[in-house]
Amino acid sequence: MQKLGFLLFLGLAASAVLATPLDPALSRLLLTPGQLWTRSASLALVKQVMADGQCTAQEFALLQQLATAGEAPLSIEGMTVAQPSGEGLEIFRLVTEQQDLMARWKGGAPQMQGLIDLTEISPQYGAQAQSLVAQHLLQIYRRPECSVANQYEPLRVEIQRAFTLMNSLPTDSGRRGLALLYRACQMADRASNQDIPDFLYEWLKNPPPSE
Repeated sequence: MQKLGFLLFLGLAASAVLATPLDPALSRLLLTPGQLWTRSASLALVKQVMADGQCTAQEFALLQQLATAGEAPLSIEGMTVAQPSGEGLEIFRLVTEQQDLMARWKGGAPQMQGLIDLTEISPQYGAQAQSLVAQHLLQIYRRPECSVANQYEPLRVEIQRAFTLMNSLPTDSGRRGLALLYRACQMADRASNQDIPDFLYEWLKNPPPSE
């Protein structure tokens, strides 16, 4: 089972506190009461945190405060900050809690959306997700019941399942997800010494329009 989160991935202490002033670039992205922490607003803050390729203990403490906020507005460095909810809150939880990436891959649209969000937040998350999905596809291909006799039905079904799920996501997330799926198929093919038939996944480069 593959799990990761900022706690594990970056090795930060959960007890980190805001001991020094925040970077002004982060402060400008904090929302005040009356403003809504949308998915895009939360992503903007998290991506700013990761803009330099790392997350300091102070930055993690900020994200953790936002992820564990109660019903009342937060007070951060004397500034009253809007309480995250809905999709915005999920983004903060996504990056401060350990994540089972394979459970997200095998889940429904909300779980897959979280996985795609992680790949958008950090290239490291993207590389790890791609590798994990490639291993999963390769394992399916190597099952005895996956053979030329049934045109590799188990693998075809899994690729189609993921494709259908990606198409149910918002457009940008769907495109990112399909790119992840295609690269994972390529990686699995290379790991099989180019044994996986191209027709099983090459169509993902020019997929049919969703209904």
